[in-house]
Amino acid sequence: MPNKARAWIPAYLVLAAIWGCSFYFMKLGLESLTPAGVAFGRIVLGLLTLLVFSAATKTKLAPRSVWKPLFLTALLVATLPWLAFAFGETHISSALAGIINGATPLVTLIATLLVFSEERPTPRRMVGLGIGFIGVLIVVGIWQGLGSGTWIGIAACVIAITCYGFSFPYMRRHLTGGPNASTLSPLALATGLLIMATIQITPIAVVTGFTVSSIGLPTVF
Repeated sequence: MPNKARAWIPAYLVLAAIWGCSFYFMKLGLESLTPAGVAFGRIVLGLLTLLVFSAATKTKLAPRSVWKPLFLTALLVATLPWLAFAFGETHISSALAGIINGATPLVTLIATLLVFSEERPTPRRMVGLGIGFIGVLIVVGIWQGLGSGTWIGIAACVIAITCYGFSFPYMRRHLTGGPNASTLSPLALATGLLIMATIQITPIAVVTGFTVSSIGLPTVF
């Protein structure tokens, strides 16, 4: 394999490790925080980090013309899925939540076929869809019988990846691939999404509460 063809592999592995570890850290956070508290912490800490980068690079925030699609995208890509995953992990293991998250491309394909009329369900795509669906059933072990609590956790995680699945084609149409694409840098887009997500998650966390016990070191880390 040429060096250029392999150049993406290290970054991909680092991203996969970071993304996968997030489910373990959510589980740790739930020792002291409510699901809304976990989602709030992820969103706000992410926003603060991006605001620092935006200030350091003098990146302008998203213009008002994209606030509406930003708001809906933030709901689908951050607020609802992060809340649902955190709630789901109160009933299932972080490993199972991470495995279910691996089905996101499957849901994204379904959403893309539904949202984009120009995308046609070719035989190859349908075969891939079927294999992916069977793979999810095998990993979850659906035929072995699951407790009611487990079903609740799985359902919450499925809701989360469904939000992800519909957020990507929506974002492609209205933000990254639409007329607004030239006005939004990746940093401005990410920062705008977390600003909107902060607005959305804050009242939820205030109503449901942030913590269930005193915050210990595992939660802090």
